[in-house]
Amino acid sequence: MANIFSSNQVNHAYVVNSYVSGDTKVTTASANGAIKALKHGNSLYFMYKGVGGLMRSDLIDNIMDVRYTAAEAMFRRPNTASVSINSAALSNSAPIVGQDYVLRVEFNNPIGMSVDNKYWKQGVAHAVNGETVRSLILKLAKSLAKSFAREAQQLIKIYVATSSAGADKVEVTRDSDFNDTTTFPTAKNYTHVILEEVEQPWYAGTKQQKPIEFTVENSYVKNGNVEVYWMDVVYENGKKVVGGEEPSVEYVAAATYAYLAPKFNNSKLSADLEYFSMGERGDYYRMVGFPNTIHTEYMVNPNALNGYDMINIHYAYTGSNHAVQKSEKDITFICKRTDAETTTTSLGAVATALKSAIEALINPMDDRYEPKAE
Repeated sequence: MANIFSSNQVNHAYVVNSYVSGDTKVTTASANGAIKALKHGNSLYFMYKGVGGLMRSDLIDNIMDVRYTAAEAMFRRPNTASVSINSAALSNSAPIVGQDYVLRVEFNNPIGMSVDNKYWKQGVAHAVNGETVRSLILKLAKSLAKSFAREAQQLIKIYVATSSAGADKVEVTRDSDFNDTTTFPTAKNYTHVILEEVEQPWYAGTKQQKPIEFTVENSYVKNGNVEVYWMDVVYENGKKVVGGEEPSVEYVAAATYAYLAPKFNNSKLSADLEYFSMGERGDYYRMVGFPNTIHTEYMVNPNALNGYDMINIHYAYTGSNHAVQKSEKDITFICKRTDAETTTTSLGAVATALKSAIEALINPMDDRYEPKAE
């Protein structure tokens, strides 16, 4: 069994849907994504059933590093900001009459234009006689909704809530959300405007899943003869910018800030990895002769809710005779998850089975190898 693939491919990626255990072999009749770890002499290799049929990996005998990364470790919380009114910007627990409460949102590099590009949107609420914190918060949210109404691509969602944790948040992203009088029960004392990043459009190999980065710029109102910054802002990482006469920064416990937004999983990231690795494997001229092209079939589901675990083996291929130079390579197994995760280190059933097989076959005398979890 010669290392017939080693001279050309540096980044291998295999989408694994199941592990074939025991004495069962991977054959052309196996389901797509079936894999089995085997040994030939002192070399580790894998038999795999892909969309195109049965294939074998490199013979791997010079392992430098093996890493196991749970899908959860590659999930990302959306950027959020929870805005409330600092007590110094209130008079008798009510907004200060005649003052403009301006909420300005600064976007950094919106829609992937440039790291030097900035974009601002703002909402404003003018406090009048009889104004309450609740009514001012609703005014601010509605003003922001109008400000974002004409965006070609939605950047954030807007909510109102009774706390920075946002357990009872009500979305008011669209101006039409305010037309339903049942949306805002009178018993709810809304005190926070919560801004939450929207997942952007993604296209495999063309448009990457990039975050929308934004911050909220504090502004001031006059309380008597004193200018005070009126906002307290809590971000998704627990950072709290406290307003008042002298703004300060502190960090708060996770339970107290807008942390309830669902995470963005790594399914689209996994699809990109498969896309580019297939390009290196053999799909060199992808779409060049359009429409006379052969379309590659991909196996990663970019909409998989539980994401994909990753197992990466970093190794080196060393040739013979005059080709003795060491060529370092990577092989990555993109392992489908069928269950939701509870920690950033727990692998799913498919990845766990493959991990056990790899560990059982690796040469323990290779002291450069040390399993790592991320």
